Parts: sequence; C-alpha cells; structure tokens
Amino acid sequence: DALPISERIELVEARLNSLAAKHLYTRRIGTLRRASTLVDYLTIAVPILYFPIRYIAKGTSLHGLLEAVWEVLAAILVAAALVKVFYRWSERFVTYLTRQRRNTEIAASIQPLLAAPDSRVARTKLDQIRGAVINQDVVDLEELGNLGKAERQWAYREALKELVPGDVSITCPVCHASPWSFTPGDCSDRKSVV
Repeated sequence: DALPISERIELVEARLNSLAAKHLYTRRIGTLRRASTLVDYLTIAVPILYFPIRYIAKGTSLHGLLEAVWEVLAAILVAAALVKVFYRWSERFVTYLTRQRRNTEIAASIQPLLAAPDSRVARTKLDQIRGAVINQDVVDLEELGNLGKAERQWAYREALKELVPGDVSITCPVCHASPWSFTPGDCSDRKSVV
C-alpha cells in the first residue's frame, strides 16, 4: 500500500522547501565566510605592511600621501571590525550552519518515506517529520522570509536538482523548464514561484 497522493505531495513539498533552505543557508555561509576572512586578512596585513612601507617612504615626497592612506586604511579596518562584531558574524555563521544541517537532515529523512513501499511505516514516520518540518519552517521564515524573487527562484532550481537523486529529467512544476539548463525568463513572468 503506497502513501496517498496528498501525503506524497506534502512530503515532496517539504523536501523541496528543506533543500531550497539548505541552499540559501549555504550561500549565506559562503558570503559570511568570505567577508569575515577579508576582515581577518586586513587585520593582519594592514599592521604588517604599515611599518616597512612607512620606513621606506620616510623622508620622501610620498610620506605625506602614504600617511593619509594608512589613516584611511586604519579607519576602514576599525569600521570593518565593528561591523563584524556589531552584526555578530561569528554567531550568525554558527546559526546558519546549524539551520543548514537541520534542513539537510529533514530532506534526507523524507527521501526514504517517498520510496517506502509500506505506507504504514511511512505514515508513522510522517507524523514525526511533520513536527520537525513545521518547527524548521518557522525558524527559516524568520531568516529567509523576505527573500527577493530571483534568490528564491535560484534556491528552488537548486533544490529541484536534488529533489529526486539521479533524475535529470525533473522539471519545474510551474513552467516545466529544466533546472539543469535554466535560462532567465523561464519563471520570471509568473506570480507563483516553484
């Protein structure tokens, strides 16, 4: 006995949403990691370069200009460090990583249910997964609720690629375009997004 179609659709939608959220968190983790690394490198590079360049330029016509450049770089460095602390980049990184992992776990736990031949086993686990999905949806909505259309569409295209492992024939249920060979405009005129 297979799961009823309504429950299968619910599972597919939950898996798709979890995969999309995973990709959005992955993107945010990457952006945060790059920005944090840049600030860290500047924190090291500016002081290290300051003294040798200042020594070399001492007594030359470039001395005044280099002093001004170093003052500006120091101000930028302080501002960047303050932004990093004020926006709690380290905490946000851990939060995004945790949420990414949780969405990955939810998506992975749904996959076997879709393939389960015995609907009784799937239905028992479905109730457990529903609670996890609802909780994670609330958490994700706080962070990802104000996405732009383009970012949301990108995330769902990436999620479609993973929805059914190994199935490259999967298409968008809205515009029936392949997420593997997306061209701008496929879903851009539609009000609903995958």
